[in-house]
Amino acid sequence: MKYINLLSILVITISCTANKGNNKAIDALNSVTSNTDEVISKQKNTTELNGIYEYVYPYNSDDLIENHYIAFKTLGKEIEGWYYGTSDEFDEAREGYLPGYFVSSIKQLETTTDSIFFTIETGYNKCYDQSIPIGFVDAKQISAHNQAWDGSDDIEVVEYAGKLTEQAITITINGDTRVYTKRKNDFKLGIDNLTD
Repeated sequence: MKYINLLSILVITISCTANKGNNKAIDALNSVTSNTDEVISKQKNTTELNGIYEYVYPYNSDDLIENHYIAFKTLGKEIEGWYYGTSDEFDEAREGYLPGYFVSSIKQLETTTDSIFFTIETGYNKCYDQSIPIGFVDAKQISAHNQAWDGSDDIEVVEYAGKLTEQAITITINGDTRVYTKRKNDFKLGIDNLTD
């Protein structure tokens, strides 16, 4: 609504100054129109994010699955997201022990028609011994079936930036390119979304 009001004011300004040959008002109108289109496109694109995206870890074994997931849920005009990953996101020198598994809420989410950026905050004290069901975000619910790691209270901030299409998110992190393929078009909190 505020864009329409701003657009109306600029149209009036243009019509009042058009006879004087003022091109600055026309440039301002074009700029606002362009920005409005970008915001509308961004909102449309964000609602299309709904669902679960899966990155299949290339070195999985029968005993150890280390896939990562990005999950988005629209709440009104807002979108919330969660990242499900392993301690390898911040522990690059793991040797001799299995990875920890974590879920972190997505922060600073920004999208355009073809790109995505977000951050997560995680660390050793947010990890668990086993993978977390995709849909569990509450520590009490997770720890009821999973042993939490003991460890440092240090918080690791991890940034993700990449390309966005209707069916995939492609991110390069730590020199590796990952393709998170859309697995489901919806995401529900509090249940395991991947059990059939």
